[in-house]
Amino acid sequence: HLLGVGGFNEVFTRQEDVELGFRLAERGLNFRFNAKADGIHRPTRTFASWYKTPYEYGRRDVQMERDGGEKEAMELARRHYQERNLVTRSLAEFCIGRPVPEKIVLKSFSFAAQNAPRSLALKVCSILFNLRYLQGMSVELGGRQALWSTIKFPHQERTA
Repeated sequence: HLLGVGGFNEVFTRQEDVELGFRLAERGLNFRFNAKADGIHRPTRTFASWYKTPYEYGRRDVQMERDGGEKEAMELARRHYQERNLVTRSLAEFCIGRPVPEKIVLKSFSFAAQNAPRSLALKVCSILFNLRYLQGMSVELGGRQALWSTIKFPHQERTA
């Protein structure tokens, strides 16, 4: 099956496994969650490297739909956005796609993520991850209005 779908799409430097999974599912393969399966993933990376990851995830989800016709990527993005806490959603709607507020919020949260006590830093990292993901989507979609039209109101136009 891997050979039949052409293996990993080497254009993707992030989410290549997700994109491959979508193509395998299109061939009729079914995936099941196995709670007994163990997986260990302990990447060693700098904060700067980690910071790039969610941005690329956001871009790739848009590309998978736009370039690969994979509608499920954006449906998952919409659902996951609605599941985010009020603080994350409010910050995102306030700053993503607005250059000055976006820069201030992202720099502030980056500083806090690297300097706050661990318990607070982990919460800040969660919010920052979501903001960067949405920032990547916004850039790939062409801006703030396109992002919110896609994420919040997929079937109607919305002005920013």
